[in-house]
Amino acid sequence: MTDIIIKLDYPIINGQGEEVTELHIRRAKAKDIRKMTGDTEAEQAISLLATLTGLVPEDIDELDLSDFTKAATEVQKMTGKSA
Repeated sequence: MTDIIIKLDYPIINGQGEEVTELHIRRAKAKDIRKMTGDTEAEQAISLLATLTGLVPEDIDELDLSDFTKAATEVQKMTGKSA
């Protein structure tokens, strides 16, 4: 399985103090959907994206909205939902 790589237009510093310049998003599995948390669609998207990238939700929270939208669009393609 090949990861989808999203180059960030606006890099972030993760919780460990490391600069993140790109996201490596692995293919989703059914078990990843079961692990999603949150009451809103946005919270669920952040939860799933964190799982698929290996980051924590707090790191995903720091993404610029344009970078988050690019990543979320790729995840939506995987899950069969429209962007």
